[in-house]
Amino acid sequence: MNSVKIDNKYLGDEHPVFIIAEAGSNHDGNLEQARKLIDAAVEAGADAVKFQTFTADKIAARTDDEIMILGDEYDTADNLYDLYKGLELPREWQEELKDYAEQKGIIFLSTPFDYEAVDQLDELGMPAFKIASFECIDIPFLCYIA
Repeated sequence: MNSVKIDNKYLGDEHPVFIIAEAGSNHDGNLEQARKLIDAAVEAGADAVKFQTFTADKIAARTDDEIMILGDEYDTADNLYDLYKGLELPREWQEELKDYAEQKGIIFLSTPFDYEAVDQLDELGMPAFKIASFECIDIPFLCYIA
């Protein structure tokens, strides 16, 4: 296998395992919590920390249709749209979090869920894109990222 380089790390048979800490949307809409997730990834020895870049408007319908209503176990939202809205990583945080991660010596990654997210992350100099598994069949989206 040939080597692949992500930022300053090489991946491949001749190289150590590359560990990505999945921060996802666990920041709960709180910038300080997002920083703490980066700190935890550094403390755990991860090579990269990965968030998710999406907007509720692009991934969920704004409706009270029964299929979109959440059960009683969700105390932060009544429907799927509102749940996703509360989990968005504000785009204005991206550069700040990337800089913070770099200061801590860890690679910042994010999974884009739409074309605008790809453009923004690319402008930030994202060293790699992690593709969400359900996006693996969206050939136009994959071509756009490539």
